[in-house]
Amino acid sequence: MLPAVISVSHVRRALAEHEPELHPVERVRHAAVAMVLAEGERGAEALFIERARHPGDPWSGHMAFPGGGV
Repeated sequence: MLPAVISVSHVRRALAEHEPELHPVERVRHAAVAMVLAEGERGAEALFIERARHPGDPWSGHMAFPGGGV
């Protein structure tokens, strides 16, 4: 059960206990994002960006983690 307020230390512990599953895939475009966390007045806060608006881009103007194609 999640606590009422999630702190950066809660996230750090959960990530330390997590065992990732790797699924190698060939011939795909690779990308990377960053999840920037800071301890705020009411718990963990995350940094997001608003994607640039471009006609024809289906993700135009969406909120996202900072990052992109490698």
